[in-house]
Parts: sequence; structure tokens; C-alpha cells
Amino acid sequence: MDGTSLTNDQVTKLQAFMDKVGALDPTYNTQGFLCFEKIFAIAPEALQLYPFKDDSGDEYKSKLSKHASGLFRTLHKGIKGWGTKENDEFFTQLGSRHVGYSVIVPHFEIVGMAIVETLQDLMKAKFSPELQDVWKTYYTIIVDKMQKGNYY
Repeated sequence: MDGTSLTNDQVTKLQAFMDKVGALDPTYNTQGFLCFEKIFAIAPEALQLYPFKDDSGDEYKSKLSKHASGLFRTLHKGIKGWGTKENDEFFTQLGSRHVGYSVIVPHFEIVGMAIVETLQDLMKAKFSPELQDVWKTYYTIIVDKMQKGNYY
């Protein structure tokens, strides 16, 4: 990592914020679907990376739902377990799995942009510029953990 870190106060704010995000839809389907719509709008070719790329209708929605809601559950879990060895190991292993899915480093930037846009749409003024900066730092740190030992 490049020296980027979060203070205890920032972690506490992100934990409270993610609790509010989760309260919108505890299944995270709403948050996830919106985020993936944004990912595919930013980079339509990204759909080709997903196992549901050739599906349609209910099968597509079901598989997308599982993956999309998992993204936000992971983000919430990550901030809830912040600072633990298990959390660091989880993100490193998650990065390793993503290598197997043919995810490359620039894809993380696209997902990061989509997450921020999703949070802006869902949380409006509650996603203040200060909180956006803290969020971006959090995302940078977890991406660094995912890439550690997995990407060049």
C-alpha cells in the first residue's frame, strides 16, 4: 500500500454510513442492481466477464442479483471487520479469485466509479463530499489488498 490509511473516526463514519446503505435494502439487491447498471453503462464490454452474460430473463436477473448483492455485502463486511487480519486475508483471497475471472487492474477503477455513483444516487446529501473522500480512500485500500500478490 502507498501509505493510504483510515483513522478510527473515518472507520466509524463509514461503518455508520454502510449501516444506512444496508438499511435501504438489507438484501442489497437494490444497491447491487443499480451499481451493475452503472458498471455496464460505463463499460458495456464488462458484461462479458460474468457467468450470466449469455442468460436472459429470470435466469439473468437471478444470477446478477446474487453477484450484485454480494458486492455490497462485501463492502459492508469489509468496513465492519476493518483492521483485522482475517479481513486483510479475505480481500487478498478475493483478489486471487478475481484474477481467475480475468479481471484486470483497470476494471477496479470502473467498479469504483460505479459504486460512488450508486451511493450518490441512493444516499443523496448523506453522501457528503467529505464522506465521498473517505469512501474513495476505503475503496483504494481494499483494492490494494485485493491486488497484493495477485496483480503486477
